[in-house]
Amino acid sequence: MNEMIFGLDTFGDVPTDDAGAPVSHARAIRQLVDEAVLADELGVDGCLHCR
Repeated sequence: MNEMIFGLDTFGDVPTDDAGAPVSHARAIRQLVDEAVLADELGVDGCLHCR
């Protein structure tokens, strides 16, 4: 098999701003959606620990 499949470790961590404070729930969700869209565009197929 010469195919390489990329997966993600985790989605939905608690992001912080530049000062280290947690961001709002709304901003965290927007960032999560942005990350998921990017992962899809890059061809990431799944989550390695979700089996």
